[in-house]
Amino acid sequence: TDQRIVLEANPDYFGGAPHVKRFVLRIIPNQSSELLELLNGGIDAMGAWTSGTLTPEQYKRQTDTPKFSKSYNKYECDDFVYTYIGWNLKRPMFADKRVRQALTMALDRKAMVDNILFGLGTLCTGPFARVSWAYNPDVAPYPFDIEKAKALLKQAGWEDTDKDGLLDKDYNGDKVREPFHFKLITNQGNVSRERVATIVQEQLKAIGIQADIQIVEWTAFLTN
Repeated sequence: TDQRIVLEANPDYFGGAPHVKRFVLRIIPNQSSELLELLNGGIDAMGAWTSGTLTPEQYKRQTDTPKFSKSYNKYECDDFVYTYIGWNLKRPMFADKRVRQALTMALDRKAMVDNILFGLGTLCTGPFARVSWAYNPDVAPYPFDIEKAKALLKQAGWEDTDKDGLLDKDYNGDKVREPFHFKLITNQGNVSRERVATIVQEQLKAIGIQADIQIVEWTAFLTN
């Protein structure tokens, strides 16, 4: 458990015995360790059929060497995957659509793609990849617009009434104004997501919202 999956070839398979006698799938939860295993010969391949592809930093900086090129082929293509922040709609602070729109407009996602993903990504407008027939090129991503974000938050009743630097609102209906303060959870071992979380924290702070980052192990992340 949590170490490896071993597949043995079936010599009695009706289509003929497989050419590969044994296939070992290693479970390596950390992306840096995974690349080191590849470079040291501990694994033969890493990719979408195993635990993941190279990170953008690994692709652009850590594998651009003659030694790596001599031993491995490196491929770049659009992937059927997207990264997102899921606002918990069970929390009253996220119930208003204007708030969710404001949170998106307050984040410079293009800069995140350029600086964290080294340009290896595009802004998405939904769950469909650009190479999918379901992708609609006429839908434009939300713009990075701080002033529009502030205006939407104000329309939704969020203002810094006590001048402490944080927006506040009576969102529970108990006549007590609560600060816009929430926990942002991401999974351990994914450097890109950890960096995104830090930038999100900084950019939301600029409009009066406090996000506390919590990095947890993958299983705990899914449970939370």
